[in-house]
Parts: sequence; C-alpha cells; structure tokens
Amino acid sequence: MDKSFLHIKVISIYLLISAVCRVSYSCSGFPGKGLTYPIGDIFIEYNTSTPLEITCTITDEKLINSKGNISSYLAFERSKSRIPADNIIRLNETSIKLVERNLKKMNEFYSCVLDGNIICLNNVAVGTAPQEVHDFSCIAYNYENMTCSWTPSENYIPTNYTLSYTFPHLRPGNRITYCNVTDDLPTLKKKCFWDLNTQPHYRQVHELYNFTLKAVNRYGTREQVFLFYHFKNILSNPPENLSCINSTTSSLFLYWKVPNSIVPIPTGLEHRILYQCRFGPKIWQNGGMFTTDEKREVFYNLTGLKYPHDYCDIRVAIRVRGADEERMWSANSSIAELTSSTIPGTPPNVNIGSFQTDIASLDRDIYVYWQQVPIEMRNGEYFTYDVIAVHESSKEPPYTTSYNKSITNSYAKFPGMSVYSSYKFIIRSKNSEGYSKKSVVVKVPPNNELLGEPVMFTKVAFDNGFYKLSWEEPKTGAQYVENYTLFWCGNEKDRPYQCNGYLNWIVVPATTREYNITVKEEYTTQFAISANNGSSSSGMVWATCTLIHNNKLISKIKEVWINRVGSTFIELGWKLDCADRSDNVAGYVIYYCPRAKEPGCVRRMNTTISNPNALSGKITDLIPYTTYMLTVSVMNTHGSESLESDPLYNTTYEDVPTEPYDLEAVNITNSSISITWQPPLKINGHLRNYHIYFNNNVTRTEDNSTYYELKNLRSDTVYNISVSACTLQCSNRSTHLILSTNTGRKKFMHLFGSSILISL
Repeated sequence: MDKSFLHIKVISIYLLISAVCRVSYSCSGFPGKGLTYPIGDIFIEYNTSTPLEITCTITDEKLINSKGNISSYLAFERSKSRIPADNIIRLNETSIKLVERNLKKMNEFYSCVLDGNIICLNNVAVGTAPQEVHDFSCIAYNYENMTCSWTPSENYIPTNYTLSYTFPHLRPGNRITYCNVTDDLPTLKKKCFWDLNTQPHYRQVHELYNFTLKAVNRYGTREQVFLFYHFKNILSNPPENLSCINSTTSSLFLYWKVPNSIVPIPTGLEHRILYQCRFGPKIWQNGGMFTTDEKREVFYNLTGLKYPHDYCDIRVAIRVRGADEERMWSANSSIAELTSSTIPGTPPNVNIGSFQTDIASLDRDIYVYWQQVPIEMRNGEYFTYDVIAVHESSKEPPYTTSYNKSITNSYAKFPGMSVYSSYKFIIRSKNSEGYSKKSVVVKVPPNNELLGEPVMFTKVAFDNGFYKLSWEEPKTGAQYVENYTLFWCGNEKDRPYQCNGYLNWIVVPATTREYNITVKEEYTTQFAISANNGSSSSGMVWATCTLIHNNKLISKIKEVWINRVGSTFIELGWKLDCADRSDNVAGYVIYYCPRAKEPGCVRRMNTTISNPNALSGKITDLIPYTTYMLTVSVMNTHGSESLESDPLYNTTYEDVPTEPYDLEAVNITNSSISITWQPPLKINGHLRNYHIYFNNNVTRTEDNSTYYELKNLRSDTVYNISVSACTLQCSNRSTHLILSTNTGRKKFMHLFGSSILISL
C-alpha cells in the first residue's frame, strides 16, 4: 500500500477522534469557553481515601490568545464560595486542577470560574452505602387497606428501595410479593399502599406479614427484615350513629354501630366509653370498656352519673382486641346528652342574720338573703326560689297572707312590712319538676326586739383580694351579743346596689373586732355584718365604701349627680360615703371635656375645689349647646387623687348666637333686592332661621338658608337692611346694608302717530 496514502488515513482518523472528543468534552449548558473533567455528576464514597479531583481547561482559542497564561485567572468555587488556592494545582497555561481530601457528606455544586464567570460546573455527592432504616412501620385502616412507610436514611448517593413480603405461616418457598414504592412528599417518607383494588391487593386474612426492605446504591446493598403483626395494627373508623335512646337521673342508655367493614375481624373488638359532665371534674372519666365479636349493633348503659339535669359529653372509641397501644383506638364519636331532671336537691342556705330592714315611719322594707343553691343541685329547668312570709303574733297563731314581694336569685324584698310585727320567711327552691323537699326559715323580729347594729363597719382593701374588716360593738344591747356573722358577696357594683351574687359568711366570737379575709378579685366584693344571739339578730349592716390601704386615698366617689345646668356652666353635686372616717380629704377635682361624635374626649380640662367639705362644684366658661363628659376625683393631703367617678354626660343649654356677617346684595331690581350673608361664627344652639330687617319692616326665612329675596319693594327707594340669626333667641343684627332699588323701567307708547316716554 502507498505509504503517503497510509499517512493521510492516520491523520484523518486522528482528526475525527479529536473532533469527537471535543464534542464529548464540551460543558453542557454553558458557552463553549472550556470544560471540566470528570464530566457531569461526581460520586465519592464517604470516609474513604478517595479525594475529589476536578480538572478545568480553557478550550476557546480566542480567549486563550486574549490573555497570556490564562490558567492564572482560573479558580474553583463551592456553592459560590471561593475555594482556597492551597487546594488548586496549576497544570499548564490553560488548565488547573482541584484536589480536596477528607470530604464530608455533602451534595454541592463545584464551579470553575474565570473572572467571576462560570466556565463549567459539576454536582458532587459524597455519601455511603445504604444505611439502616429505623422507623419502618405499617398500619391498616378499617380492615380495608394498609400502608407501610419508612424514612430513608440521609444519604446523598441515589438509593433505590424495594419492599416485598411473605406469610410466615405458609410453607417455605411461598411466592414473594412486591409492592410499588412511592414518595410521600409531605412527610419525606417512602411508602407502599395496598387495598382491595391494587395489584397485589390487600390480604386481610393474614395475621402475620414478613417484610423484606432492600436498599441498593452504587456502594452497596442492605436488606432488613420486619415481622409485622397485622391484626394488632388495624386502626378502625369511629363508631357510627352514636345516640342516646333513654335516660334516668343517673344514667344514659347508649347505642352505636360498628363500621361494617371491620365487623368480621376474627379477633373481635374492644369498646371504650369516656365521659365528662358539666358539673363533674374537668377530666375524662372511664365509663366502661368491653369486647364484642362480629357484632354490628351495640347497646351500653352508662351508669353512676352523679347529677340530674347534667349535660355529659360522651366519647366512644373502638379498637381491635389485642391492639394494646393507645394510638390504636379509633377517633371518638361524640354526643352531648342530658340526664333526666328531678326536684331540686336542697333549699338555699341561710343564716340567723341574713336579713336587712330599711325603716320608713311605721313601715319597713325587709330584705331576706340566702346562699344560692349550687348549680349542680338545681336538677332541672326553670330553677328559681319561692319565699312565703308568715305573720307571727303572740296573741294569735301564725298566719300566711299575700304580701307584695320581688324575688331575685339572691334575695327577696318585702316592702311596707310593719315595724311592730314578727315575721317568719319560709324559703324553698323549685324547678320544672316541683319544690325541694326541705325548706329553710329566716325570722325577723319586731324592730324593738332586734339586737343593736354593729357600728363603724369598715373594709380596707389591700392588694390581691385581701381585705381587713373592722367594727365596733352595738351602742345599745352589746351585752346580749353572742357572735357576729361576716357576709361577703361578689357583685358587678358596690353598694348601694343590691348584691345578686353568691353569698358567703363566717361566724366569729363576740369579742372579735377585726377580721382579715382574702377573696377572688373577679368581681367587686360587698361586705356586711350582723350581731346575733340564740334568738335574735340585728340583721345585716353593709359596708358602704372601700378604704384603700396606702395611707393616701379613699375609694372613688360613687354618688355624683348634676345639680344645675346653664348655657355656659354645669354644677355637680356629690357625696362621700366614707368622708367622715377620713381626715385625708384635701379637696376635689372635676374633670370635663367636650364630646365629639366619636367616643372619648377631644380636649380634657379640670377645675380644682380646694374645700374638703364641699358637696358641689361648678365649672364655667363652657361652650353653649355642647355635650360634656364629667368625672370627679378626691384629692388627699398627700397630693394623690382617687379613681375618677363613673362619667356623667350632660349638654349645656342653647345661647344667643353671634351675628351674621358679610351681608351683601347680589341682585337689585326696581321692586326687589336679593341678599346673601355668612352664618354666625358661633351658633351656640340649633339654628332655626334668620330675621331680615328692612327699614321699619321685618321678615324671616323659612329655614337656615343664607339667601333671601325681598320682594314687592318700592322703586327708586333707599332701604336699610340687616340680618340676625335665631336659635331660642336671636342674635344682634349684622352690619347694615344701605342701598336703593332701581328706577322704574321706561316704555315708549305710540299715540296718534307720536311717541311718548313713560316711566313705570
């Protein structure tokens, strides 16, 4: 063969191979400036001596020629962070090499860059052979389907999983069944799912599964075997159609259905009843647990419920017998049912001194108080109290008559009762089912047989609901007192409002003059005291105000009222309940502000009354026809103030407005003058109309319009015009406007061929 031909053939093959290599080594996705080797993704096994080596070469001849020694401009970056030069080897004028040892587990991008521009990049994954799975678990739902799942161990080397199973109780060599492994993206887990429609389908009847989980990647294979107890891991749907079909005062007869698909399970089912009643402890109580076998309908009598007419929240769950873990209970089915009603379990509680008398001439109003029946003892709907007054006389047997009365949840008021008579008040509780079996009695003697009332009963408030109560013995009959009863009652407001809350009391010896008590701060607490012996009582004496224990201040004023109102002033009156027991009062401060359309104050002002004995105060220079919010606080000798009283709202009277201005004529004819003006700067009330004065005449607008036309005027006549604005009273007149109507219009008439000029 010709040698020259052979030489040409070798050169052609070389060029072809070079072209193929150049195409194969190009860096995909980036301009053809250069390339890296190895090409594409790089995988390295962790904790081996294998280093990471990447060579970067510039292949663009134009770029090579534009910069001498171009490799000195090349660098490597790891996730956009420059790699130190110690890890870089310069191979020649166009190539550099990265060498990294002792690699950590990672999955990162390595870039070869020239002057900040990427030449080529590789994804580098450092990982291990498949690692052990620690959370493999399976659960079957309602005997209808089953799911197995596991979390792949963290590994940057792509790993494939397969799951297969056999049934241990079958003969050796039985067929291995595989499932379709999928990704559960929300949990980042792998899973297999079977139901009656999948291939392979869910095998319900087998109690044991023997699962083999196989993981494979480029560095190895790992197999794990799991024995799965099928029946112990079936989670049922909740019971169906839970209802109460009968009740007594202490039981509820329940009915429910087992979900149809789980009825045939061979192990049977457990049923659990939990309940929590409105009047019982706020914890879930066990109402019973039992088992059934292949039973669709279930009946159960929940007994031992403590209170009649009590709402009970009932939860029923089921699980497969033998599935002992708490997590295997189904979701609860729930109902709220009411036990049956009956008559109240008790009358209210009373004390010998739980009454109050307000005397007016020969009559008295009698208030009878009681401690409300606990809600759990009321036993039915429409609960209330019944109070009967029995007139007692030493000369005649007791008799009952119909007295006027008003009954609340905490007391009954009997107005207009005789001060000379003795009364017995019989109190029962009642509801829709009837009256309580027992009753209680409060006796109120004639006024002259009542024990003397304790005096100077005072409550001093400390922090955190702590009070100090003090009193002095009665001024008369103190020798007959055997004990005192201290009452307290939570209410929205303090005295003089009657307390509608829960009444408590404690009895202390006759020698006691002071008592400390701590109460809840949820409401305002009212306190009262009675002096008692074995046969009589003084009745309740209420503490009328609260002293704050800081040596500085009394409580806020509770009684504030409006004495007088004018167009520019408001006078307030007030009364201090405890002023006669304190020498700390230095004066009073009246706070006031005009109210805008929105709630709250626009501009807050105050007036100080320096007289500690003052019972009223006047604020002046107010704006007429304006609503003000007013409060009063007490100044003490230490420079502090009490809380402000509850706000009062009042409107000043109307007053004379200022005069209108900018009166001008806008049109003048020979018989009319049209005028306009600006309304008063201060209207000081409701502007009703304007009066227009012209010479000796006056007229008025129909509304508060600022335009008016004076009609039927005389031509060529001078008029003196002014305007006043009127609320309840009219203002001064505006500046005067003096002007003349036009001369009458001219008209030519043609008479007998001649023209005559006539002024009309």
